[in-house]
Amino acid sequence: SMNLKNALRIYHTIKYLKWKQIKFQLLYRCKALYYKVPNPVDVKLEKLPIWKPVLFNSKSYENGTFCFLNVEQTFENTIDWNFSDYGKLWTYNLNYFEFLNSKECRSKDGYELIKDYCLQRNKLIDGLEPYPVSLRIMNWVKFLTFHQINDSYINGIIANDAKILREHLEFHILANHLLENIFALYMASIFLDDKVLYTKSLKLLKDELNEQILKDGGHFEQSPMYHQIILYRLLDVINFNICNKIDIDILLISKVKKMLSWLEKISFSNGDIPYINDAAPDIAPTTVELLNYAKYLDINYLQLPLSDSGYRKVNTSNYEVVVDVANIASNYQPGHLHSDSLQFIMYSKGRPLFVETGTSTYEKNKLRNYQRSSAAHNTVAVGGRNFYDVWGGFRVGKRSELKLLEDRDYKIKAELNLFFGGTHHRSFEFLKKTLVIKDRITFKYNVPHEAHFHIDYSRNVDKGTQENTFIVDNNILISFKHFTSIQLQKYNQSIGFNKTKEASKIVVTFANQLKTTVEL
Repeated sequence: SMNLKNALRIYHTIKYLKWKQIKFQLLYRCKALYYKVPNPVDVKLEKLPIWKPVLFNSKSYENGTFCFLNVEQTFENTIDWNFSDYGKLWTYNLNYFEFLNSKECRSKDGYELIKDYCLQRNKLIDGLEPYPVSLRIMNWVKFLTFHQINDSYINGIIANDAKILREHLEFHILANHLLENIFALYMASIFLDDKVLYTKSLKLLKDELNEQILKDGGHFEQSPMYHQIILYRLLDVINFNICNKIDIDILLISKVKKMLSWLEKISFSNGDIPYINDAAPDIAPTTVELLNYAKYLDINYLQLPLSDSGYRKVNTSNYEVVVDVANIASNYQPGHLHSDSLQFIMYSKGRPLFVETGTSTYEKNKLRNYQRSSAAHNTVAVGGRNFYDVWGGFRVGKRSELKLLEDRDYKIKAELNLFFGGTHHRSFEFLKKTLVIKDRITFKYNVPHEAHFHIDYSRNVDKGTQENTFIVDNNILISFKHFTSIQLQKYNQSIGFNKTKEASKIVVTFANQLKTTVEL
């Protein structure tokens, strides 16, 4: 029955959780019933620490108008900090206060906005959740120290927020959420000159970085965008220490060096990251900005080969390809993962050629489900199904297991053991001007499989002279062998949150094997 099916799905989702997540999930639900928010008291600080900004956030506020996730809203008289017409992520962004640290934000305006927020404190809803609280603390601290605004009322609010945050660290979610909580406490401890909080947050930070940064330097949630965000925070933390002549723990530097290595390796020559898993442009600082930030702080990155993050990057003189041969590294927190095993993303002459559908929403809806599905990526939907049972916006139930069979510069071969039975075997052969992909499916049912090839919106796709060929921009030839049928379709490519462009995709139906050749 449907209910049994749902119960099983929930079981297969929960079984991967850490006991700690379940414990805190229950604990915080009980705590919510009796927890009394402490009242803020003014905090007089002799002097504020120093902050020298290196990276500025992009402009998102001007004269009562806010623009987040490509959606604008103007507030006439008073700002509604709970404004929720555009979904929760937009409300979150309003409460992050990242606009304070843009080049355009004047100290007077920023100060007024902070004061307004403080006055409306008892009305806040989403803004009181630990994640937006964390980002807000960091943004306030950077802004107030940069402009040397020493206001004992606002200092008291920051101390109060830090106290509440300390009692509600997101151990039930873990991963990047917990890291953001810890970064915020660390920045607050320097701001408030709180030695106890400094020691505690540093210990937590080291534990989590050891847990979350993989051997090859990748962040374990396997999203290049979140990798950039966390690296940005880490560089900010080191910068804050340097500005105030505080000794920096060696572990922080070593993690930064690894993270820089991974980011430099995975990024394309034009500076783009591959938009794999939950990732979109204009949310995080760019790779170039982050590499320059590190250089400014006098940190050189390592040169580590890509390994346990599950991505491989191949560069020839004619093209660059990122191949996804990943298993789930953050097994207990796969919220930002898509069902995209064995997909590839390809750039030619510094421009995107094969892309994925991308991410344009975090709302729990049909579009979100589609964008996380196998069919939204350059891989095969075996029998029209997903490799990972992605559901509920940020959940993953049953998962297929990937085995890497060959891992060389010119050839990658992997096999996916499908959780619903059967295998998908895919090999990539990288020649100087040609990419050859071979798919082989073993499956108990005699059903058609669909291979998807999403082409960037900036490219022009025409049918070739034969039924099995397509020509991109008059000079790139794509051809197929052993197929049943081929269709050229339109799809909506995400080029940012709430922003899509119509583009072309090729959908190839085949029985059990397919050979794809891309000639540049």
